[in-house]
Amino acid sequence: MDGSQKLAPNSLHLGNTPAQQSADLRSLLCLSMLPGIGPRTLCLLLEHFGTANEVLAASSEQLAVVSGVGPKLIHTIRTADHFVDPDHVLAWCDEHNVEVLQQNSAAYPQGLLEQPDAPPILFSLGLPTGADRLAVAIVGTRHATSYGTRQADRLAYGLAKAGVTVVSGLVRNPAELKLNDLERKVLESVEPSNTSIDQVIAVSGLPAHQVMATLSVLEMRKLIRRLSGQYVSRI
Repeated sequence: MDGSQKLAPNSLHLGNTPAQQSADLRSLLCLSMLPGIGPRTLCLLLEHFGTANEVLAASSEQLAVVSGVGPKLIHTIRTADHFVDPDHVLAWCDEHNVEVLQQNSAAYPQGLLEQPDAPPILFSLGLPTGADRLAVAIVGTRHATSYGTRQADRLAYGLAKAGVTVVSGLVRNPAELKLNDLERKVLESVEPSNTSIDQVIAVSGLPAHQVMATLSVLEMRKLIRRLSGQYVSRI
């Protein structure tokens, strides 16, 4: 896609058939969960190429013209199947009743869709209602002080009491999560401090693509966090 054919910020080309839409979703999910790709970079890639399928199929030279995409990220995109297994992530979402929303989904928040940098994909847990159109997300650190926690509780309580929906980031108590053997093995290979992904692969003894896919799931569960470079740590 050349510059004259770039999409509007909130437009995505999606297939017309269920099979094509399923392939589009898997590609978008894969692209969105690659290390080094945040919401803004994802939007830039989709604006330039049109679909996640086109991004993943692009050559190194084609990827290099996108702002913020350097050699390291190009390598990650070109070897995406080694990092993320979208079928594994979708299976986890299905098991835990988490809905994956694209911008063309009826359940995608309209207010968010009107923003210029609306994320192309969302994970949703819960049943939205009409009242949720008036909603507030309280965003903070994962290592909050006791004062910060009290203030967040106070704000959330006051907003909810006033009838405003408070959007959660799907944070859950790790003790309540049921991990399968693979997820537990990968999690146990991640230390509380900075741990290189290469070390996780070596300690777990698992193939790189399995480790990367499982790390993505553990990140969704708020059990680990990705750090700068190829590092992760437990939360």
